[in-house]
Amino acid sequence: MTAFWVYAVLIIALALIFVLFPLLRKNTDTSMIIDAEDRQEQNIKIFKERLAELEKELAAGVLDNQTFTALKAELELGLLDDVDSGNAAQASGAGKETLSVSGQKPYRLMSALLTLATIGFSLALYFKIGAYDDQKQLESMRFAPAEIAQAREAAESGDMGSLVDQLYSKLKTSPDNVEGWMLLSRTAMNMENYGLAAEGFQTVVTSLEKRGEDASAVYGLLAQARYFESGGMSIAAQAAVSQALSKDPNEVNAIGLKAIHAFDQKNYGQAAGLWESLLTIAPEHPARGSIEAGIARARAMAGMPSMPMVARSDEPTDNAETNQLGAASINVSVALGEAFLSDVSPSDTVFVFARAVSGPPMPLAASKHMVSELPLSLVLDDSKSMSPQLRLSSANEVRVMARVSKSGQPIAQPGDIETQAVVVSTRANASANLVLDQKVSN
Repeated sequence: MTAFWVYAVLIIALALIFVLFPLLRKNTDTSMIIDAEDRQEQNIKIFKERLAELEKELAAGVLDNQTFTALKAELELGLLDDVDSGNAAQASGAGKETLSVSGQKPYRLMSALLTLATIGFSLALYFKIGAYDDQKQLESMRFAPAEIAQAREAAESGDMGSLVDQLYSKLKTSPDNVEGWMLLSRTAMNMENYGLAAEGFQTVVTSLEKRGEDASAVYGLLAQARYFESGGMSIAAQAAVSQALSKDPNEVNAIGLKAIHAFDQKNYGQAAGLWESLLTIAPEHPARGSIEAGIARARAMAGMPSMPMVARSDEPTDNAETNQLGAASINVSVALGEAFLSDVSPSDTVFVFARAVSGPPMPLAASKHMVSELPLSLVLDDSKSMSPQLRLSSANEVRVMARVSKSGQPIAQPGDIETQAVVVSTRANASANLVLDQKVSN
C-alpha cells in the first residue's frame, strides 16, 4: 500500500499546481513602475543636455534668437509629454500595487481553501467509487518471497497442511475474499479438517449476506462440514440445514444431508422420499447412481414397493454396464513401515477407505481393523459403503489410503500414521498396495 499512497500524493500535488499557480504568481506591476521612473529621469537628463547645446549654438551665433526660441519651445513640449505619460503609468501602477498588497490575504485564504477542497474531494470520490478495498485485499493476499519458498518446499514434500495454514493466515485479514475462502474450505473438506472447513464456509456465508447475495448453497456445504465434524446431525448442522432450506427449499446439499440422516435414524420411508425429491430437483445430479441405489435400499427396508428409475439421456442402460457398476471392488494390501514399528501399539485402530477423486469428501467405502492384524489384505466394495447414497460403484476412480489412528477416530490427528493415497479404477478389479510410512503433523 506504500506505493499506492506515494502515487496518490504525487497526482494530487500535480493537480494543486494547476489550481494554485495562477493565484501565487508574483505581481510584476512594481517592476513596471520602476522602469517608468528611470525613463523619466533619463528624459530630463537628455532635455538638459540638448538645452545646453542650443544655448552654446546661440552664443556662437550659429542660431538666431527666433530659431533658438522655437527649438527650445519644441524641446520643452516634448519633455512635458514624457513627464505626463510617466506620471500616468506611475499612478496606475501604484494603484495596482496597493490592490495586490491589500488582496494578498484573500488570495492566500482562497489558495488554502482550494487546496483542502481538492484533496478532500479527490479522496472522497476515490473511496466512493474507487478500488481501495480491492487493492488493500490484494496487498494482504500477496505472499512474500520467504513464504513462497516455504510453500514450494511444503508442496514438494506433499505437506498440504502447511499450504492450508499459509492460505488461512492470509485469508484471516481478508474476510470478504469469497473465492479464497471457498478454495480453503473445499481443500479442508478433502483433508477431513471439517472444523476449518466449517469456519471457512461460515465466513463465506457472512460475506455473501453482507452483499445481499444468495448464500443458500454455501449453507448446505456448511451443514455438511458440521455434520462430518460432529459425526451426525448436531444442533449446528441442523441450524445450517434450516438456513439453507429457508432460503432455497430446493437446495440439494441440505436435502441430501437430511436423507442420509433419516436413513441413519432408520426413517427409511422419509429417506426414500427425500432422495426421490432430490432427483426430481436435480435429475443430472453427479451422484445419481448412488442416490438411486439409496432409494431402492430405503424402500426395501421400509417395506415399500420398488420404484422404477428413469435413465438420463447420457446414462448407459445396457445390462453389461449395470452389472459392471454393481461389481465395483478393489483389492487392498496394507503394511506398516519399519521405521514406525515403535510408534504404534497392537490395539491402535487402522482405517482403510476409498474416496471419489472428485466429489464429496465422505468415503465411498471403509474398513476398520487393528494394528495387530498388519500386514492385512481386504476387499473394498459396495458392502463396505458408508451410506446407500455414497457407494463405491458410483465412481469410476477413487483414492485409496489407510491410516493408523491413535485416538480411534477416523478424522486425522497429529501423531497418526498414514499412507500416500493411490488412485485406482473401480471397474477393473484393481489393486492398491499401501504402506503406512507418513506421520500426520497437523
